Amino acid sequence: VPGQVQRAMALFLDSGDYHRALRLHREEMRRKWQLMTTAAEEFFPFPAGPFPPGGLTLWCQGPYGLDVAGVVEEAARHGVLLEAGEAFFSAPEASGRHDPASSFRLGYGAIPAQRIRPGMAVLADVLRAAGAGTLSTRG
Repeated sequence: VPGQVQRAMALFLDSGDYHRALRLHREEMRRKWQLMTTAAEEFFPFPAGPFPPGGLTLWCQGPYGLDVAGVVEEAARHGVLLEAGEAFFSAPEASGRHDPASSFRLGYGAIPAQRIRPGMAVLADVLRAAGAGTLSTRG
């Protein structure tokens, strides 16, 4: 790394601006996480948590038998993006109390805070239409 860039970075770190920006970013991510978890608890037709804090995604455990691929597709038609969770389990058969096939994750890091609640309400409607409110939450 060129010396001028190193010096600029050192000045940035020494000024306190980096730590101030980091604190503000953490506060914003915490606020978005709280918006997501509150909306999931309020709108989803099943208990999707508990939600571990940290990261920039919210992991949700849907009821057994939920057609997550169908939910992903239908939600995308309504402008809500989520990812099927099964691909993120290295050994789905040994996942314990989680059912990888009915899990999904929602990213919130790049989503404007004011779009979170409306998006979660849309997703809840998609989940209800997929029958999520009538499926068992136990295997």
